[in-house]
Amino acid sequence: MQSHRLFKRSIVLILGAALIASLGVALFRLLTKQDQLVLGAALPLTGQYAQYGTVPRNAIDLAIQQRREAGYPYNVTVQYEDTQLRPNLALTAIRKLIDVHHVPVVFGAAGSNETEVIGPIAQKSQVVLISPSS
Repeated sequence: MQSHRLFKRSIVLILGAALIASLGVALFRLLTKQDQLVLGAALPLTGQYAQYGTVPRNAIDLAIQQRREAGYPYNVTVQYEDTQLRPNLALTAIRKLIDVHHVPVVFGAAGSNETEVIGPIAQKSQVVLISPSS
């Protein structure tokens, strides 16, 4: 029962975050005149804690799919990085998302121990960090 409630809460939080990110995307597009935006996600996608990354990934993918089907005039994609719920991999993921992919928004991390590591980096880089669970 509690896991079902947690699942529903995660979905609502992710969809809400996706809405906020969409508003940011619209502002980004207005300011930069670009037709494509790459967002980032640092989530546990493999390993024993993959279930904590699968739900947010599915919600993000669903939001992007619904956005495309609604006919928005620009393309949004997500660069996913696997953290396995390990702070050292989360650090590598955030660095790659910021330094290589230049994302303005990162969905993640899934655990507090990861967020403690990547939060200050996102803040210093002025990147929005939206965590589904921490």
